[in-house]
Amino acid sequence: GDPNQFMCQSKHCILQANKCDYELDCCDGSDEDNNICYEYQRCDFETDSCSWEPSSGSEIEWERYRVNAMPYSRRPPYDHTTRSQLGHYLQLRLNSTTQRDTLATVSNYLGVAAQQGCIMRFWIYFKSSNNGQLVVGYRYAIGD
Repeated sequence: GDPNQFMCQSKHCILQANKCDYELDCCDGSDEDNNICYEYQRCDFETDSCSWEPSSGSEIEWERYRVNAMPYSRRPPYDHTTRSQLGHYLQLRLNSTTQRDTLATVSNYLGVAAQQGCIMRFWIYFKSSNNGQLVVGYRYAIGD
């Protein structure tokens, strides 16, 4: 078969990139089955921060919140993983004294061999157009 395709238990195919992405792409849900997705490092923030921690040099703390526990003015409309307001997400702990151009970083050791390839998928929510910028970086080993 095509290495870019995943065959669902129902025998129809979807793109490999759509497997284990928290979206039911197979009509039978087999693309999200735990027996298939166990080797993926997935995080929905429902029980904890999944080892995502502030990096050294981060000037702002990240906190885990449930969407409907936050005031509407400070939260996304819903959690993209659970597709509900009951889901959890990480958010910066900002206050009225937070300065512009303040560095907020978070990191995690993914443990993926470079030759295996890696796809990182995440959702980001900016409340307004002047919220700053997102920069995603990576390194191959500690110390790089």
